[in-house]
Amino acid sequence: MTDRFVVLTGASGGIGKCLAKRLIAQHYRVLGIARDASRLQAVADELGENFEPCAFDVSDRVAWQALASRLSAAGQAVDMLICGAGVLPPFAAASTVSSAAVEQTLRINFLSAVYAIEALKAPLLAAAKPVVAVIASAGGIAPLIGTSAYAASKAAMIAYFSALREEWRGRVQVTLLCPGFVKTDIFRSQPHVAGSEKLLNAIAADADRIARGMLQAIRCGRGYKVLGVDGHLLSIGMRLCPTLTLRLCRYIIKASNLPLFADIWAD
Repeated sequence: MTDRFVVLTGASGGIGKCLAKRLIAQHYRVLGIARDASRLQAVADELGENFEPCAFDVSDRVAWQALASRLSAAGQAVDMLICGAGVLPPFAAASTVSSAAVEQTLRINFLSAVYAIEALKAPLLAAAKPVVAVIASAGGIAPLIGTSAYAASKAAMIAYFSALREEWRGRVQVTLLCPGFVKTDIFRSQPHVAGSEKLLNAIAADADRIARGMLQAIRCGRGYKVLGVDGHLLSIGMRLCPTLTLRLCRYIIKASNLPLFADIWAD
């Protein structure tokens, strides 16, 4: 058993589960957080005693405070916090997305990470070399049509943690991770996904490969890392010619004529 302790959100599947598996192989103890207790327990059964399931809604600020109290009572420092929980609302025209849906997306994707920082600041600063890593998205760099709420939440995460990185420089390593499309349930659960799997499989990266790249970026002390071929292309395009890049993406999405994107044109 190792003393290196990680708090990881979004641990019940996708990139989060891959991160947990790799961290445990590197002799970390992982406290994995997700809403679905049964899925989280299945991960615990698979990964063994160095994975502790902790089921709660990451958008619940009170639940984060309860976790902080529990860690404080145990005298447990947090060597690494990885915020990986997130949702991708159905692709839809921005004007048709309700304010309630936008608020929910912001709470889960962005504010949950703010709550985590607020609650776990003390146990992080108690660690010898603390690390905060947040999984934003290339979608926060390039706000594609149909993803208004998601893109806003990830852009907020990039801005917030970029500022925090400089404020905590020399005290806490803050690493921003921005992957492109990844093969996870966040896409498979989309409405109208039937008939679009071939495209998603063609452009989306393997979750374990992305997790490996993320841990390498953390290990190298990177402050910012874009992952995936599509993520790099979007990042470069937005630096060189943002308007043309977004127009080109719009053209490609519309020309694909896939059911997955049908609701974008519903307005």
